[in-house]
Amino acid sequence: MQKTFDKRAKHIFIETLRATGEPAAAAAAAGFTLTTCQRHAHRDEEFAQAGFEALQAYRATIAAEIHRRGVEGVDEPVYQGGECVGTKRKYSDALLLAHAKRHMPNEYGDKKTITHNHQQQLDANLLTPESRELLRKLLELESKEEPPT
Repeated sequence: MQKTFDKRAKHIFIETLRATGEPAAAAAAAGFTLTTCQRHAHRDEEFAQAGFEALQAYRATIAAEIHRRGVEGVDEPVYQGGECVGTKRKYSDALLLAHAKRHMPNEYGDKKTITHNHQQQLDANLLTPESRELLRKLLELESKEEPPT
């Protein structure tokens, strides 16, 4: 008897995906290959949407944990003489920075600079009259700009 990708298999896949964020683990838990699950997602819009929502829920869980550890901190036990004598609030600088990069990318995100100095010949005859006029105006504006000092 051949195993079918039924409602139960879909449920197991979705719940495992929500818990782990790992499509391959979700497929294995459902008893199918990832390719089979992907094929069903392409055919079944409701299943695909449920998978998307499961991944969004997993990401929200991760974001909340990053916030908790980086911003709120976690209490860790303090031992003295082998006995727990209290707790100390510990924060994760790395997770706080990850949180800042996500929410304030201009201030804390990785800086990326792209420089493009490629010049290409353009046959203006291939442009529409509107495009030629726009190009003329752009070139006129560019020639009026002062070069950086």
